[in-house]
Amino acid sequence: MLTLSEIFRGAIARILVCISLWLAIALVNPPLAQADVTDIAPQLARINATELHISLGDRQGQLKFYPNHFDLIAGQTYKLILDNPSPEKHYFSAPDFAAASWTRKVEAAGVEVKGTVRELELKPNAEAEWVFVPEKPGDYHLECTISGHAEAGMTGTLTIRARSSESV
Repeated sequence: MLTLSEIFRGAIARILVCISLWLAIALVNPPLAQADVTDIAPQLARINATELHISLGDRQGQLKFYPNHFDLIAGQTYKLILDNPSPEKHYFSAPDFAAASWTRKVEAAGVEVKGTVRELELKPNAEAEWVFVPEKPGDYHLECTISGHAEAGMTGTLTIRARSSESV
């Protein structure tokens, strides 16, 4: 039979473990520490993403992104639908932008990839979806890294703007 002292020591140990876990979360992700942990997964699943479309080249073989500029708001969820209608493969390469954003997933050809994304390669007539949340405001360079493509004009800019404070 447990003594009252042993029961209290066990309870205190559990409390200390919970506090340590909360502090670790607060250091890694302060907004997450303020949220009710039981509500986070359902909230993330319900977030509606703003849909954006970009074509990597065109059917005539033009080396351009259509459009070649996006204005994004930090903290908002986006679903970027990329398609490559051209007869050759292209890269959507924006490593600094990717580092300044949180990726929920990339989906292509029935495969869902989670984790950090640095660039996407789209073969001719391929399509991919990238669901992400931009986090760090700034202007980020986009290019196709295939030799000669950026020099021919296959470049762009991704701008992340700070979320404006809403009046109450």
